[in-house]
Amino acid sequence: MANSIAKAAKRNNDELFTPPILVEPIIKYLDKWGMEFTKKYQRPPKVLCPFDTSRSEFVKQIDKLYPTINGHINTGSDFFKDWEQIDFDIVISNPPFSRKLDVFKKLDSWKKPWAMVMNAMALNYHEIIDYFVDNEPELMFFNKRVSYDGNPSSFASCYICRDFLPQKLICEPLEHNNVGKYFKKSDMYNEFISQNYKLQALDDGTQFYLNGKGIPAYRLKVNFKDFPKLDPSNINVEESLIEMAIKEQHDYSISKVFRDWMDAIEKSEKKD
Repeated sequence: MANSIAKAAKRNNDELFTPPILVEPIIKYLDKWGMEFTKKYQRPPKVLCPFDTSRSEFVKQIDKLYPTINGHINTGSDFFKDWEQIDFDIVISNPPFSRKLDVFKKLDSWKKPWAMVMNAMALNYHEIIDYFVDNEPELMFFNKRVSYDGNPSSFASCYICRDFLPQKLICEPLEHNNVGKYFKKSDMYNEFISQNYKLQALDDGTQFYLNGKGIPAYRLKVNFKDFPKLDPSNINVEESLIEMAIKEQHDYSISKVFRDWMDAIEKSEKKD
C-alpha cells in the first residue's frame, strides 16, 4: 500500500497540471501558426498532446481551433513508444520535469514543431544547455510566476519551443499569477484526484477508508466539520469525500488531507 501511494505522490510531484492562464498565451501563437499551415497544406493541423487526458486545458482549448490527439500515462499511454505511427503536425503539452532532456530529444527526432511548458529552472541544468548549444530553441517567458495550486509559486514557468514561435525570445504579459481569488486550476487536477485518491467514510465519521484500507478518523485529523455543507447521515460508504470536497469547492486544503492520509498509513503499517 505504501509503495503504491509513494508512486502516486511521485507522479503527482513530477506532473503539474497546467492552468488555463498558461495555456491561453500559446493558443494565440498556435492560431497564427495554424493559419499559415492551413494555407500551405490546405488542411488544418493535427495537434498532439501526449501528456494530457481529454480534460487537460491544452486539449480543451486547442480542440476549439484544431483537431487534437491526446494520451496520458494514467490511460496507458507511453510517450516514448506510442506515437511513432501516428499522423500529427505539431506537439504541445506539459512534460514530466524529470524526463525533460529525454522528451526534448524525442521531440526533435520527429522533426516537427513543438512547444512544451515547464519550470524555467530547466534552463539551469547544464545537460539541457549542452543539448541546446548547437540546437537553439525558441523561448516564451512570462512577467509573473504562475501558480498551479493557488499558492504563490516558487518558480517561473516558460515555454521551450522548436520551429513554432515567430522569434527566438518572446515575453508575454499576464494579468495575474493565478493566486488567491484569481486561482483557476486545470480540470485535469480534479480528474487525477478522483482516479488516484479514494477517500471514503462511514456514516458516523469515525472511520475513513483510503483505497480500501481503514484508518481511524482521529489519525487523519479531519472530520465532517471540515465539510459543513455535507450531512454525515446521508453520506454513502461508496462515495468519495475528496470528490465531494471538490464539488463543494471548500477552501480546506485537499493536499493536507493527502499528507495526513499518507502519514497515517505509514504509521499504521509500521505498527503492523
